[in-house]
Amino acid sequence: TLFPYTTLFRSVVKSNIDKIKGTISIKTEKDKGTTFSLSFPISLSTLHGLFVGCDIYKLFIPTNYISEVKHAVMAEYVEYSSLVKMLKVRDEVIPVYNLWQLIQFYKNPVDFDFNLVSPLFYQEPHNIVIIDYLSQKIGIRVCHIYSTATLIVQSLPKIFAEQEFLQGVVFDEDYSMVPIVNVPELVRLFANVYGDGGRRDVILGGGGGKISKT
Repeated sequence: TLFPYTTLFRSVVKSNIDKIKGTISIKTEKDKGTTFSLSFPISLSTLHGLFVGCDIYKLFIPTNYISEVKHAVMAEYVEYSSLVKMLKVRDEVIPVYNLWQLIQFYKNPVDFDFNLVSPLFYQEPHNIVIIDYLSQKIGIRVCHIYSTATLIVQSLPKIFAEQEFLQGVVFDEDYSMVPIVNVPELVRLFANVYGDGGRRDVILGGGGGKISKT
């Protein structure tokens, strides 16, 4: 073999794996060969995602949930009111939710005023990330769309523990910590907090109305 599994080689490999709290196992079968199995912490798993911006906030959305990214102007919405936006995407009409407002709601959930909208959201065209989860499509409106990247996933710090729609963090090209959006939980929260979950008075959209945390 190119790198014979000598005692020295085994020692070097094990030393490096131990440093990242991984494990190595060896299984040898006569006349079949040797199998090396390496296990690494989940914190070293990688994720391909899209960086998006919501005002001063930067988030990372896994691309396996993104069906497309669309730029829309107000005239393209099929239905529009102060409470809800509906956008036609190909042959479907889907609801469009405002991610910035969800973040603000979690910062101050008591009597949150949905008339508060980041000034950046009045700029056209609107940046819409189309999410497809369990055959349910929704649009998530963000202020900025940046780049895609494949990055190592780190566990969620305690400072984000109460943010139900986050699942971990990555570090961008500037070594800044960027939270990862937990898409299944985000879809559930949009439905429960702003739709059918006992808060029918407000659907998250372009503003209007208030809700109280229940």
